Amino acid sequence: MPWNIKQAAQQLLQHSHQYFIDVCKFLNTGTMQAGKRLSFHLTQVACFNKGKLSKGLQFGRAFQLGRIAGNFLIVEKCTSVRMDDKESLQPMIEMHQELFGKSDELSTATDKGYYSKKNEYLLEHETSGASGLQKPGSPRASPTKKESAKRADLADRRAGIEPLIGHAKHGGQLGESRMKSDRTTESAGYCAILGFNGRQLIRYLKGAAVFAG
Repeated sequence: MPWNIKQAAQQLLQHSHQYFIDVCKFLNTGTMQAGKRLSFHLTQVACFNKGKLSKGLQFGRAFQLGRIAGNFLIVEKCTSVRMDDKESLQPMIEMHQELFGKSDELSTATDKGYYSKKNEYLLEHETSGASGLQKPGSPRASPTKKESAKRADLADRRAGIEPLIGHAKHGGQLGESRMKSDRTTESAGYCAILGFNGRQLIRYLKGAAVFAG
């Protein structure tokens, strides 16, 4: 028997019995069994629901990405499958400072999902009057024209990472890994970011892009 067929058969024999028990519980009660297996060949898999009609339910693992000057990406070391936004912000800042040097002043831009009392320390080190750490809800006081312009600029900076993530998914395995183990699936995510940065560097070397800082 070919090794890949043998491996698939072993995975089915090992996990299918409990899987069908969990499925039967859902069919009978309408409730999901806690810890239900989401994959026969991976164990580090989570279900994500961002509440967007275009995406629906997604299965896999999360990576925390940051955009730096020159439209390059940095990726934080995965310490969990879900990589909670609020808990990941400070380690991301620390990793950036470790790579590029520490500074008493920071310039960051995040969406509201990264806000927490713990992360308010960023407000004390911002290089400008407006903070890129967005708070949930609407501001109580009406912002001045200058503050509104600055907030719009910070929001644009944060939104600028979205097309980069799309390119990283399209050019690598960040969007859909073809790996067959948890370790190689995680590695494929890092390789996707490495490949994206490599393509960006080639564009600069060819003169197809100009570094804007």
